[in-house]
Amino acid sequence: MILAIIAVESTFQERAVSRVGARGLMQVMPGPHREKVKEIGGSRALFDPAKNIHTGSKILTIYLNNHSGNLRRALLNYNGSLGTRSSYADRVMRIYRDLQRATTTG
Repeated sequence: MILAIIAVESTFQERAVSRVGARGLMQVMPGPHREKVKEIGGSRALFDPAKNIHTGSKILTIYLNNHSGNLRRALLNYNGSLGTRSSYADRVMRIYRDLQRATTTG
């Protein structure tokens, strides 16, 4: 799932910065996640792939818990599109299924 999120969020570009300031592979937003970003050494650390994935995964886990395990809602929350008509979760899930097929069929 993390690989699928990275594919959609940053197309695997570890130094990606979005127009709204999201950073790194998982496009973590430094402002809303200030405490988590501080724990890893600040917003520049979000360009470190391991720290970015660690932080993004923690955020996704929180959203999964907040939405009682509903992955679609957690993904929309992660992307900031919860409550909107967004295809984000569908794109992530499609890539996730493609990755699963590729790894099980060779």
